[in-house]
Amino acid sequence: MIFCNLVHVSDVGCIRYFVVDDISKGKDGVTKKIAYQVHFDEGKQEVKCLCCLFEFRGILCRHSMKVLIHINMMEVSQNYILDRWQKGIKRMHNYVKNCYVDNMSNEQMWRHHDLHSKFISIADVAVVSPEMFELCKNHLDVLYNDLTKEVTDHNDCSVGDEQIPNSIVHSPYKVRSKGRPPSRRKAPKVYKPRSTKAKLP
Repeated sequence: MIFCNLVHVSDVGCIRYFVVDDISKGKDGVTKKIAYQVHFDEGKQEVKCLCCLFEFRGILCRHSMKVLIHINMMEVSQNYILDRWQKGIKRMHNYVKNCYVDNMSNEQMWRHHDLHSKFISIADVAVVSPEMFELCKNHLDVLYNDLTKEVTDHNDCSVGDEQIPNSIVHSPYKVRSKGRPPSRRKAPKVYKPRSTKAKLP
C-alpha cells in the first residue's frame, strides 16, 4: 500500500472519483506503474476499483483500502465481510457422511440428513405450479423466522451451560497393501535358520 499514490479527480453528486497509481514489479523483474480508477459512493458506502479484486476473489484491494484511509473511513461495510471469512460459518461439508463417523453418535448430522430428505420431497411437489411454489416459499420463510427466533432465545438462556459432547473417534479401516504378505515373503538362504537336528551318519 505504501507504493500507491492517490489523486482525487472529481465529485459527481455523492460519488467521489480517485486515481490510484500502483507501482509493482512483474515476473520479469521490470517495475511498472499502473493507474487504477476507484470511485466511492457515500450514499451506499460502497467502493469499487477497476482491478475488480473483490468481485473475483472476495478481497478488498489495496487501491480501495487506500481510498478508505484517505476519506477517514474507520469501518468497512458489512457487504465486504463475506461469510467465508467469519468464525461462526456453518460449512456444508461438515454434514457429509464418511466411514469414520457413526451417525447414531452424531445426532445433529442424523437430524440434518432426515430433514434434507423431507425437504426434497416437499420441493418435488412444490415445483408443479407457480402457486404451489409461492405457497411453499412463504411457509418456509415463516418457519425460518420462527426457528431463528427460537434459536436466539435458546442461546440466550443456555449461555455458560454448554457441555462438550463426547464423540467417539474410530480407527481407520485396514487396507491390504500390495505385494506378498510379510509372513510369506521369500528370504535369502543366508538368513534362513539352520536346522538344529543332527544328521545321521
